[in-house]
Amino acid sequence: VDDAVKVIVIRAEGKGFCAGVDIKELAADSTKIVAVNKGNYDSFRAIHLNPKPVIVALHGFGDNARNFASVAEELPLKETLWVCLQAPEAPPFPGDGGQWYELFGNPHTQLRQSCEKVKDCLNIIQRTAQVPWNQIILLGFSQGAFVSLLTALTLPEQLGGAIALSGYLAQAHRIKLPSPERVSLPVFLAHGLNDQVVFPAQH
Repeated sequence: VDDAVKVIVIRAEGKGFCAGVDIKELAADSTKIVAVNKGNYDSFRAIHLNPKPVIVALHGFGDNARNFASVAEELPLKETLWVCLQAPEAPPFPGDGGQWYELFGNPHTQLRQSCEKVKDCLNIIQRTAQVPWNQIILLGFSQGAFVSLLTALTLPEQLGGAIALSGYLAQAHRIKLPSPERVSLPVFLAHGLNDQVVFPAQH
C-alpha cells in the first residue's frame, strides 16, 4: 500500500464503467473484457488493499471530482483514503463540471435519483473492495451535501458517518428511515456564516 496515495477519483469514464461495454464488441473478441475492465479492477483493488477508512466525497454544483479531490489536502485526516465521485449530469454551461440535480424544474426527483446512483456506487465499493460499511464516510459540499445526507439516512446499511458542508437536509419530512437505529448515525454539519448561495439562517 502506498501511503502517499490520498485520493482516488472515479469519473465514470471508459467503456467498462457503470453502463458496461458494447456486447457486440466482446462477442467478436471475448478476450477484450480484461483490458476493458482493467481500470475498474485497478481502482477497486486499490480500495480493497487500503487499510484506511474511506471517505466518499461528492462535489458541489458546477465542480467536478478531480477538482474536488483537493479537499483532501484542506482536511488532512490521517490514515484516510478519499474516493471522489463525479455528478451524473452536466450543468447548463460549458466545461467539465457536473450537477447532482437541476437547480430549477423538479430538483427533488433528480435529487433522489442521484441518491440512488450514489447508493449503487457505495454498494460497488463495499462489495468489490470489501470495505466494512462502518468504515465508509459520505461527505458532500453544497449540492453534494444534500445528496450525502439523504443517501446516508436512507441507505439500508449504516455508514460510519456523514459530513455535510454548506448544505442541509432537504425534504426531511418525507424521509423514511430504514430502521429506528439510523437516528444514531454520526453526522457533522458545517456552514459558513457569509455563504451567499445557501443561506444558513434559512435552514
